[in-house]
Amino acid sequence: MTPEIDPDAVNAARRFAPSLRDSATWDPQSPRDPEYNCFAWAARDSERWWDPPGTADWAYWPHDLPTWETLENYKRLYELEGFQGCDDATLSEGVEKIALFVGPDGAPSHAARQLPTGRWTSKLGKGIDLEHDLDTLDGDPTIGCLAAYMSRPSPGPPPRPPTRIRVITELPPELRSAAP
Repeated sequence: MTPEIDPDAVNAARRFAPSLRDSATWDPQSPRDPEYNCFAWAARDSERWWDPPGTADWAYWPHDLPTWETLENYKRLYELEGFQGCDDATLSEGVEKIALFVGPDGAPSHAARQLPTGRWTSKLGKGIDLEHDLDTLDGDPTIGCLAAYMSRPSPGPPPRPPTRIRVITELPPELRSAAP
């Protein structure tokens, strides 16, 4: 079941990535979630924000990796997750692929993961997850250009984007007096 997507979040995605404005080749898949980013989502991690130290205080980055934002360092990051370089985005049974994008300065700007259908899934910053065709994002001024593909044996069915549900066990003081 896909959670209800806030129309404002969809419009924010279109503003974030201009290539989505006039494209019908993408579908929102989750509400906004600031807990993880595209680099984490590409490796199936929806609990951490992946970026080198200095980009965000809460970011995850292995201690033994250089902190420069280079394509090679991001490839090394994904190698720690079992990925290795591959030649293309061809769908292969039993194989999970990711695509790495770089901006004009050559620094990694985005990552996407291939789904078993051949479509791709991405996370847009702190915003929504989306399912899309890979070429929908290639060359987008915000997303960047495809720079590398990596693959690993598929670890199983892809995870669904998380739906953060906050369980309230006690009413906040300002609401206690209004409770029946």
